[in-house]
This record gives sequence, C-alpha cells and structure tokens, in this order.
Amino acid sequence: MKLCAVLPADLDASVFIVLHLNPSGPSLLPRLLDRVSPLKVKAAVHGEVPQARHIYVAPPARHLLLRSGRMILSRGPEEHHVRPAIDVLFRSAAVAYGSRVIGMLLSGMLGDGTNGLIHIHHAGGVSVVQDPAEAQWSSMPRHALKHDHVDHCLTIDRMPALLQRLVQETPGESSPLSADVISEDRLAEQDVGDMRSLNAGAHLDATHLSPVRGRGLVSIQGIGRQRVDGDPLERALGLAVQTHRERRSLYQRMEDSARDKGFRHAEQRWREIGREAEHLIRTLELGIEELVTRSAAASITKAG
Repeated sequence: MKLCAVLPADLDASVFIVLHLNPSGPSLLPRLLDRVSPLKVKAAVHGEVPQARHIYVAPPARHLLLRSGRMILSRGPEEHHVRPAIDVLFRSAAVAYGSRVIGMLLSGMLGDGTNGLIHIHHAGGVSVVQDPAEAQWSSMPRHALKHDHVDHCLTIDRMPALLQRLVQETPGESSPLSADVISEDRLAEQDVGDMRSLNAGAHLDATHLSPVRGRGLVSIQGIGRQRVDGDPLERALGLAVQTHRERRSLYQRMEDSARDKGFRHAEQRWREIGREAEHLIRTLELGIEELVTRSAAASITKAG
C-alpha cells in the first residue's frame, strides 16, 4: 500500500487500517507492510493499548473498534456485507475521540466508509478523501464527496504532509453525536463477549495515544472492494476474488439446503467444493497482498 510506505517516520499518531480481504484465514498484510513502512505495522489485538508511530490492521472477519485507550475486536453484524467494515472503525473513532480523529477514505467500490466519515466530520474531526481522478476504483471516494462535506480531497503523494500538519495542530472542541450513532456503535461490539477478557486497567485515558494537544488517531480505509492503485494484473486478481466469493456464497447456500433436506452426500459435496473456493480466494488474495507490498517498496526505491 503506497500510503503506508510514505508516511512520516515521526508521525505522532496511532494509525488504524481496515481492508476488505478474505475472512477465512490469517492475513499476511501486516507483516508485508511492516517491511516497507517507516512505522511499525502489526495486526490489531483485542484489548491492546495503541501506541503512537504504529499502524494497526484489522484482522479478517473482525470489526475493529476504538474505545478510550484500547482497541476492540468483535464479531458484530456485517455492515455493507463485510466484516471488518470501514464505517464501524470510523464511527467508533468519532464516538470515542471526537475532534482528535482524522478519517481517510481511499480507493474502493460501493459506499462503505461514507457514513463513518460523516460521523467523524460531525464530531469535529477531519475527513480526507483520495482524489477520485487518481483512484483505481473511484466509486468509494466519489460517494463520500457526494454525501459529505469532505475537508480535504487530494492525491496519495500529498497526504503525508497533510497528515503531519494535522497531527501537530491543536484540535477544536468535540461535538456530541446522536443517540442513534452511539447505539449503532455499541451494536457493532455486541459479540465481543466471546473474545478474551480485557486486562484490568486496559481502559486508559486517550492521552496514552499521543500528546493531548494534537490529533492522535488516523483511521484509514486502505482497500475497498478492489485495490487502491493496482496495475492490470492486480485488477484481474481482484475481479477473480470477487467472482470466487460469489461462488462460495452460492456453494454455502447449496450446502445449507442439502443439510435441511437431509441429503448428507450432497451436503458433503458442496462443503468440499466450498473449501476449494476458499482456498482459491486465499491464494488470490495472498497474491494481491504481495503485489501491494512490491508496489509500496518500488515507490520507496523511486522516492529514494
């Protein structure tokens, strides 16, 4: 991911990323991005206290939410048919940290992230959208620009300087969000009880994230339904992933139907076909992740 590769090494903020990837297995993306980013990159861990100059990536099949001084991972309801969802991260950041949040929406398809950006804006935070003219998949940033009063719309190469300036600024007063927004935020956390319990004392003040005077949280949507700035090969891989996901959904319905009717042999057959589809999806997405990292590494080499 190009943006992670060019973020300032001294960025005094915690950075959180949600990507729409395969939910069936662990993601190698944190490790791959850690190779090219000047900031420390790791998978978000339930109950962990975020640190400045770190990037936290939402794991597959878990929503990433922010609470005062800690991260929450949940199996809450899907939003926009995905988990993790960008809106969940943005909304939780707006509820917990108000004007200290910088929300960034990059390339992608469909509308995930727009409502979350609106919540960030209403809470007093800053909303940033990638220039649709640059985005490989422009529908997501265009959707945000159409439905929200976005504070900044710019290309990836201009974002690091903007982030550095915003993080160093003193944020204004936070504005309270509606009861409906807060209720939605709590709903997304509803299945957190089956995760490991929080350590005593994990509920810390937000000042543990960064100096009080600055904006200490940057929430980034890194990849939507497709890649941010990929070449034709990446686009082809993305479309293949989407196709196999749709097939996997069909296979699951067929398996469920066979089970309900007591057709055990057919149930087993559809289950095996579904597993093959999951394997193909995983293989394709690993290829996409590797291409993302190579692209980021190439941008660093070119910049150097």
